[in-house]
Amino acid sequence: MGNVLVFAEQRDRSFRNAALEAVAEGRRLASSLSGDLAVLLIGNDLAGLEGRVVALGADVVLTAQDARLQFYAPEAYVRAAQAAVQRVHPDVVLMTATSMGKDLSARLAARLGAGLASDCVAIESSGGSIVAKRPVYSGKALAKMTFAGGQPAMATLRPNVFRIPAGTPAGRGEVVTLPVAWEECDFRCRTLSIQASQGAT
Repeated sequence: MGNVLVFAEQRDRSFRNAALEAVAEGRRLASSLSGDLAVLLIGNDLAGLEGRVVALGADVVLTAQDARLQFYAPEAYVRAAQAAVQRVHPDVVLMTATSMGKDLSARLAARLGAGLASDCVAIESSGGSIVAKRPVYSGKALAKMTFAGGQPAMATLRPNVFRIPAGTPAGRGEVVTLPVAWEECDFRCRTLSIQASQGAT
């Protein structure tokens, strides 16, 4: 069995489409590995969000909630993600290739000493190994990558590439509050507000 952990990015209680694509791809990959799909949610108000990822096949939903997490706080998020890895022991960790996903995945990979493939357009299990494909040379070619050393293999997925299939069987939907030993230093760098830019007139 090979478990898959997906970090599902959300803001203001709304999932980015890329996050749902990552959950759907995580479900497909977990099934191919005969494992479970765990989805990590981080934020300040997560009530009711579990159902969306369960509908896409999540077997376990880990929630890491704190009033200070309305917006992205890098050190706090990576501590929660590391706690999720320690609980699930995944073979694969997937995130989105968004600004947040790229930052968080690099921080987590450094803490875990794990290999990270960025901006992937395909990921699969082949011959007992995880194989990822990512564009190189400005998209003129695709590089096929495997992961050496210990688990987990980590990848960020390019948005608008992976399908969200209709009719995916719902997962078990076990919701678990993830205990995270946050420290004050985890919140020394955090976003205080986000302002939308005004369109050109």
